[in-house]
Amino acid sequence: MKAIDHTLYDFPGREQFSVDESMRIPATHLKTWTTEVLSAVGLSDDHAVIMANVLVESDLLGVDTHGTYKIGLWVKRALHHGSNPKAKFNVVHETPTTAVIDGQAGFGQVMGDLAMNLAMEKADAVGNGFVVVRNSTSFTAARYYTLKAARAGKIGIALTNADPVAAPYGGRTPMLGTNPWCIAVPGEEFPIVMDTATTVSNWTKLVVHLNEGSRIPDGWALNAAGEETTDPQAAMNGSVLPAAGHKGYAFGLFADILTGVLGGGAFLNQVLSYGYVDQPMNTSHFLGAISVDGFMPVQQFKQRIWEMVKALKESEKAPGTEEIRVPGERTHQIYKERSKEGIPIEPRRLQNMLAISHALSIKAPI
Repeated sequence: MKAIDHTLYDFPGREQFSVDESMRIPATHLKTWTTEVLSAVGLSDDHAVIMANVLVESDLLGVDTHGTYKIGLWVKRALHHGSNPKAKFNVVHETPTTAVIDGQAGFGQVMGDLAMNLAMEKADAVGNGFVVVRNSTSFTAARYYTLKAARAGKIGIALTNADPVAAPYGGRTPMLGTNPWCIAVPGEEFPIVMDTATTVSNWTKLVVHLNEGSRIPDGWALNAAGEETTDPQAAMNGSVLPAAGHKGYAFGLFADILTGVLGGGAFLNQVLSYGYVDQPMNTSHFLGAISVDGFMPVQQFKQRIWEMVKALKESEKAPGTEEIRVPGERTHQIYKERSKEGIPIEPRRLQNMLAISHALSIKAPI
């Protein structure tokens, strides 16, 4: 990771376009543009639609560092052959409840979506399905896949390993990725979803702070010497810290076991940074779906979830707290607001979109 800088998400020629203010773009327009871009760099029509949907839905969910924010990077990876736009979803081993997929160095958004579809098909048939993908690229926002399952009346599970940015607890050499865990369950009004990296911060947030010229909070990262730092550049050259110390380290390690090790793929620092745009990442993903109706009717489960949510929200609040929320509630509210008012696009991302549009001779989304 040491050779990767804060411009990795930028597309060549960005500086030629002057943009001073943020603007909102309707999700439908952004999906159309993103699909055209991905088709232009080699993805099949079906795969371009899938990947565009994953990226823009991530924007709608408020996961701003994981959606179209990185579109310049994905285009560069396709053009420089680090990711294979022609990759097939190749099943290398399968049972009624499990499957192992070779992603053929394809885009993780496509492989992750197809893997969750397969897991859900198995859950419909036999009650649960678990699919591991190897030889893939970052699949970005884990909650996209689990919410898909939850909205279909299933418990969705998504884990992935990633390029090494985090040292093991007590160490200073990056060996583990941010390695998120995500679980979503059906809910009465909205799914309840836990989506958390196993590190205090993801690496993209360091890039955001560096681009903004701001310091990172205390307790986020170490420099290359293993000392705590608030300098985002020093953190990028060092290591982000595991969340909750040894506990986050353990969760990150087991994410790597259930993805790279179990799937026969790369693990620990065998996984390469996506910033090396001409080389495959070799990430692995774990997608699972469990049918709720194997335990009780889905509507009964949703009612019980609603009772739990109601009890939590009506419990006594600490001084200064206006509202107790449950995981997934804020995402639900952001999704409704952005679906109505459009997705906020900051100047730097818009500059990248204009540069990509110009390079690929595609109409800009504004």
